[in-house]
Amino acid sequence: MNYSLFQRPRSSYWWAKFPSVDREGKVVKYHRKSTKRTSKTEAHKVAQALVKHEADYGQLGVRAELTMGEAAQRYIAQLENPQGYHLLFAERIKSSDSRVTKDSSMYMLDRNLLNDLKSQRSVQGLSNSYINTEVAFWITVYNIAQKDFGAAVNNSTDLKGLALKTTQKTRYLMDGEETRLLDELNPQRDVYKQPHWTKRLGTDRQEMLQNQYDLAVFLLDTGARYMEVAQIPWSAVDYANWKTVNLYRTKVGKEGNLDMTSRLKAILQRRHAKYGNHPYVFPSWKHDKEPMVGDRKSLRDAIKRADLNTPSMVKRYGKFTPHSLRHTFASRLIQGGMSLYGVSKLLGHGNTKMTERYAHLSPSKLAEEAVSILEKTHDL
Repeated sequence: MNYSLFQRPRSSYWWAKFPSVDREGKVVKYHRKSTKRTSKTEAHKVAQALVKHEADYGQLGVRAELTMGEAAQRYIAQLENPQGYHLLFAERIKSSDSRVTKDSSMYMLDRNLLNDLKSQRSVQGLSNSYINTEVAFWITVYNIAQKDFGAAVNNSTDLKGLALKTTQKTRYLMDGEETRLLDELNPQRDVYKQPHWTKRLGTDRQEMLQNQYDLAVFLLDTGARYMEVAQIPWSAVDYANWKTVNLYRTKVGKEGNLDMTSRLKAILQRRHAKYGNHPYVFPSWKHDKEPMVGDRKSLRDAIKRADLNTPSMVKRYGKFTPHSLRHTFASRLIQGGMSLYGVSKLLGHGNTKMTERYAHLSPSKLAEEAVSILEKTHDL
């Protein structure tokens, strides 16, 4: 099959245009794919491999054997701005205790496997919306692997209707609950089967405990999403004046500055003194010069120890999850009198429609008027 190379405006890569043929050798459509190469010589080699792959698939029905890890990484690599949870899901399968593992064949990705994954995540205490996001990620990997990577997948499986039911209840920290939660995250607390905190100083364990406390406060005082904070670089922190942090809202692809609270400022100054030579505020434990991928388990365990999900609270307000720290930030601003528009800007929402879930928390003039009238009747 023939192919041609071309370049697109504002792109340094060479692109290949080549045909897709059926078993009779007839052209059915044309593909245009980036070679991911700036060298034309190398681009020719990539284009030739693409043409051969397409011919094998179209004329011989040959499908590539891909693992779930390979397919996930290839999918992420082609995204212009991969979001934090993409990287989290792909990293998680490297040490997964479920059947979704990096070495499992894509052919194993079927409805039963995803249902098993949902059950496991539910037992781990993850919210339905979070579980749905992870399941949707793997369904996308399945579709991309089949259509774009020519991978061998189970074509007989049905991946529709797997989403769990979600509610619009907005759980946030009530009076006294922040103290209880931060007490359970306090790195100086007593830890089961661990020495006193003064003897833990300088250990990896104590550093991990400090990270989780610092990260929780960061989330509370900025309303950021977990991965937005876990992977924030020092270049986004105004460590010259210690006034603002610049958050990149991965979900909507927006940036915005937020002023630091006094306690966030103290935390960042302490972390800068220790990790200022590292590119990221929260360094990876395993990979040099990389940010932490994210470990919500420690935060979920603290939520459990703080007893924030009693049956009565869950029934009335919904389940408290790590994402509820973002809800707490928003609810406090609304209750303090900030407009929905203002809160939507601070949260990085594309519009106020996404912020309307907090509207019921706004101080009501009608409610104030009702109390005024009732107080007058009490004097009668």
